[in-house]
Amino acid sequence: MSADPCKVLVVDDDANCAEELCLLLAAVGIQTSSAHCAADGIIKFLDDANIRVVVSDIRMPDCDGLEFLKMIRLCRERGCGAGFILVTGHPERHTAVDALKLGVSAVLLKPLDPVNVVDTVSRAVALQTVSRSRSADRARTAESSRAVRKATPIDDILLDDVLAALKKILRDEGRG
Repeated sequence: MSADPCKVLVVDDDANCAEELCLLLAAVGIQTSSAHCAADGIIKFLDDANIRVVVSDIRMPDCDGLEFLKMIRLCRERGCGAGFILVTGHPERHTAVDALKLGVSAVLLKPLDPVNVVDTVSRAVALQTVSRSRSADRARTAESSRAVRKATPIDDILLDDVLAALKKILRDEGRG
């Protein structure tokens, strides 16, 4: 059983920047999708369950990257576990602090260093792949536990034993 590939969503209002980033990641075998505004990014994220890492510009006309992150996380349970990387050409300390508080994996500065981008995104993809694998293992374990529980209803067995013991006590005392 092969796992679905992890895809990266690149969101940047600068179409050239988004395209260059997608081409760079595709060159190292990372599947990508792009959006040029937060609204389009949310739609693409919700429509494609394989998107598990989001790389977003911080400054966009319709929404900043931090608000975009908050919307992604609110839209769907899947958004809570997605990896998030922010990109900015305008580094501000308070923005970086806010990003880290929201669980952003990294904040990359423009102009982007291709080696740093590939390394950072590759680590986020690897982390998401491992996390998804562990989630699938937990789900299989939970399903197995439910199947065993259905096959051997422990509560019913224990209840039957308790009832039998109570009936025996009552009989021995002459009440049953």
